Amino acid sequence: MAKILLLNGKWKFKWFKPGEYLRISPKPYEESYDDYSWLDCRVPGDVHTYLLEHRLIEDPFFERNAEKCRWVEEVDWWFRKEFYVPEELKSYRVELVFEGLDTFATVWLNGEKIAEHEDMFLPLAVDVTDKIKFGEKNVLVVKLASPLLETHKRNRGNVPVNLLRAWARKAQYAYGWDWATRLLTVGIWRDVKLVFMNSAKIRSTYVRTLELSKKSAKILVEIEVESFKEGKHGLVLKAECRDSIIEDSFEVELERGTKVIEREYCVENPYLWWPRGYGEQNLYDLVVELYVGEEKVDRYSTRFGIRTVELVTKG
Repeated sequence: MAKILLLNGKWKFKWFKPGEYLRISPKPYEESYDDYSWLDCRVPGDVHTYLLEHRLIEDPFFERNAEKCRWVEEVDWWFRKEFYVPEELKSYRVELVFEGLDTFATVWLNGEKIAEHEDMFLPLAVDVTDKIKFGEKNVLVVKLASPLLETHKRNRGNVPVNLLRAWARKAQYAYGWDWATRLLTVGIWRDVKLVFMNSAKIRSTYVRTLELSKKSAKILVEIEVESFKEGKHGLVLKAECRDSIIEDSFEVELERGTKVIEREYCVENPYLWWPRGYGEQNLYDLVVELYVGEEKVDRYSTRFGIRTVELVTKG
C-alpha cells in the first residue's frame, strides 16, 4: 500500500506587499532564508484565524471589525515548513499533495518552483521524486497571492466590480453576500501530505448505468490506473448495497503511464437510486484494490447509484 507522510501541523507564516519579496535577498522561497521573525501557525487553517490567535486583529464577526481587516486581502501570504523524509523511502515514487489551497498559489520545494495553482476546490498533486532530499532537511514554501489583486487581474471584460468574484475559483461568499460578511481570507485549508507509491496507483473510478429494466441493470465501471513500472497487476472489485453484490477479480498488463480499464456488469434486481420523495436514495459501496502478486499496492473506494435520466421534450 502507499505510505503517507502528513505535513500538517506546525508551519510558519508572514505577509508581504505584492512584489516586495523581489527586493529581499535571499528570497523567502530559498533554503538559506532565515524565517526567525515569522509567526507560528497550524495547517490546515486560514490567515484570519492565525491573526486572531496572535491578537493581531479583532474578532471579524463582531460589530464592524471585518472592515478593519480589509488589509488582509491586499497582501501576499507566505508559508514555510521544514521536514525530513526517512532514507528507507528512497525507492518509492513520491507525490506532494495539497488537498486544498485557497487560492492563488505558487509552491517551491528546496528553492525550486514546482507548481502554480488557482483553484480552492481541486487538490494539487506534484511528482517530487527527484526533488525530495532523503535523510536531510527539506524546505517547503507556499505563496498565496492577494486574493483581491489576483481577482482583478482575471477580469476579462467590463464586469462590474461586485461581480469580479466570478473569475476566481474560490468560495464566492468570501467576497461578501447578503447573509455573509466580506472576509476574503486565504490559507492552506486542507491536508498536506507526501504519498509514497511503489508500482502503480488508482487515480479514479467512475460508474455509469448503460441500460436499466425492471429486473436488471447493465453498468460500466471505468478504473483509471497510473503505472510507474511495466508488468502484470491484479485488480479486485467489490460493490454492494444490502444483499445486492458485484464481485470480480482479473489481471491487466500495464505499461508506464495512465490506462483506463473498462468492465461491464449485469446487476440482477438492483437497488435503484430515487430522487427525494419518490423512494430511497440507494447507493452501492464500491472498493477496488490493486495488487502486484500477493502485495496490495493501492485501494480506492467510492459510492454510486444505479439510475438513468432522460429529458423528454415532447408533450
